[in-house]
Amino acid sequence: ESTVFSDIINQTFDVSNGTEDGVMYIRTMEAGSLAYRITMNSTETVFNDDSKNQDFRIESADDPNMLFLDASANAIGIRTTTNYGGELNIETTGQSYNLVLVCSDADANGGPLLDFYRNSSSPANGDDLGEISFRGRNNNSQDVNYAKIYTELIDIADGTEDGRFTIDTMLAGTSVDRMQFNSAETIFNQDSANLDFRVESSSLANMFHVD
Repeated sequence: ESTVFSDIINQTFDVSNGTEDGVMYIRTMEAGSLAYRITMNSTETVFNDDSKNQDFRIESADDPNMLFLDASANAIGIRTTTNYGGELNIETTGQSYNLVLVCSDADANGGPLLDFYRNSSSPANGDDLGEISFRGRNNNSQDVNYAKIYTELIDIADGTEDGRFTIDTMLAGTSVDRMQFNSAETIFNQDSANLDFRVESSSLANMFHVD
C-alpha cells in the first residue's frame, strides 16, 4: 500500500490582481494521520496548527534549548526543558541575569517599567494582587519560599481605594510578617515574633533598640 508520509500543499487564497495571497502547508504523518506542522498564510505562520502534542525547539550556537515550547504543559522555556511551574521558565546555570529590562528612551520619564496587573472582572476587598517569591531548597530537597513580597486589595471603592504591601521571611520553618504598609499605619513584626528592632546611627549600633 502506498502511503504519504509527508507533503507540501500550496493553495491560492486571493487571486485579485495586486493583492494576491497564497497559503503553504507542510504536513507529516503522526500516528497514522497527516498532521499540519507548519502553515504559512497571508497573516501568520503557524506551527502545530492541529494542536498535536508536539514540542517546539530552537537551538542557539551552544544551547539545544534556547527556546522550548512544551506542548503538553502549555509552557515555554528559555534555555531549559524543565517546567518549574511557570508558563514561562527561564534558566541560567551561572550568575548571569535571567531577565534584563532595558529602556533606551532619552526623555525624563520613568523607564524601564514592570507592571503587575490583576485584571479581575469581579474585584473584592481582601483580594490578593501579586506576589514575588524567593524560593530555594532545604536540606531535605524540598522547595521553600524563604521570603516573599505581596500586595492586597483592602478597599476597592472608587475614590477611596486602599492597598496593603507586606514583606514576609521564613523564621524557624514558618513564614512571618516582617513589615507591612497599610492605609492606617506601617507595622514591623505584625506576627509578634521574638524579633528585636534596631536602628543604627553613624556611630552607634543601637541608637534605637526594641527588645
